[in-house]
Amino acid sequence: MSHQNRVPADRVSVVDVLAARMWMLGALSSDVVAAPPALAETAWREGLRRERCAAPLKARVRGRGDWDALPVELVTVLEEHAARELQRILMARAQLLEIDRLAAAHGLDVIVLKGGVAALADARAVDLIDVDVLAVQAEARTLAGLLDQAGYAGEGFSSTQHLHGRARGGQLEVEVHQQLDVGDCSWSATVWERAVPIAGTSRLRQLAPEDHLWHLLYHVGVQHPDRRGAVRDTLLTSYAIADCSVAALDAVATRIDVMPQRRALHDLLTMAGELAERRTVRDRFVRMAAAMFVVRRAGPTVPLAGVPVMAVGSWATALLCGWPEIRHQLGRVGMRTLGASTVSPLARIERRAPRLGRALRVCARLVRLPLAVALAFPLAAAAAVTSWRATRSRSW
Repeated sequence: MSHQNRVPADRVSVVDVLAARMWMLGALSSDVVAAPPALAETAWREGLRRERCAAPLKARVRGRGDWDALPVELVTVLEEHAARELQRILMARAQLLEIDRLAAAHGLDVIVLKGGVAALADARAVDLIDVDVLAVQAEARTLAGLLDQAGYAGEGFSSTQHLHGRARGGQLEVEVHQQLDVGDCSWSATVWERAVPIAGTSRLRQLAPEDHLWHLLYHVGVQHPDRRGAVRDTLLTSYAIADCSVAALDAVATRIDVMPQRRALHDLLTMAGELAERRTVRDRFVRMAAAMFVVRRAGPTVPLAGVPVMAVGSWATALLCGWPEIRHQLGRVGMRTLGASTVSPLARIERRAPRLGRALRVCARLVRLPLAVALAFPLAAAAAVTSWRATRSRSW
């Protein structure tokens, strides 16, 4: 990679990245691809890195015959990013088909979640950074063990829903879930009854359209608010909307109405709906995109003081979003994960004395909490000011 390709994000204007984002949304939603804004290659590179939509964007522009009209700096960057995304998509597809073979050989049923569903369909494939699958609680550890026998190693994080992420030789990490966190235990327990077989596979299924849409909305709108309005996630949600009946969409909208994050969730649904219907997309999350540019840019420079950079970024995002997100972050302090700690001393204690190990993990989170919040406050303030300045003088 040339020196020009490695220009730091802090030398790229947030306004230029937002302009690139708006063009991407327009190109994906319109029947006619508008002329792209005159931006430097570094701005396009940063925009595509953040929005992760190069592969579908390239396919859409080529399909409309507008590829040759793009400026050379955009073509160069779009080709590079699309190639990387396609590599990850094909890798995910191969890994899912391997999971299907393992599941078939041992009589297991597996539901493919989120972007993995799109990876199995050429016309809908989007970028992935990991592969998420769901197994019934009694079979989740069996499936994880089969992956370990196939050369995977459980080195990633675990949560209340999934076991340690498993990786193998440069491939995508696989997270085996044994339950879905969508704020409704009774709903999570019944998704298997409605799951739909995936054509061309033996044991893979996907969530029913309504369930799939709700899971995507909850994942982005509640669990990962920093990704609200991201082009890749909006596109994936638009595919889910296209598969839903009117009754299913109404049911999802009703479910949103009782959520503390209902305003953001309704905006996510509406924005993805505009994209699904090929209407002009009004960017309801442009300020969030500008704020996240600042938060992620500052990540490598945050003074750690024993606090993970991810925790500082999560708290900065929560402070920007409001009380429901702050409460969600506070709830993570007492979170009981399905796997041992990734910190070796704590993991050893947990194996020998589980209750003591859990107590120590919670204490460690409590100690880091005020430090993370203290570091997050100035970061959130800087992000808020930057997003306001970047969006006040232009119509996005």
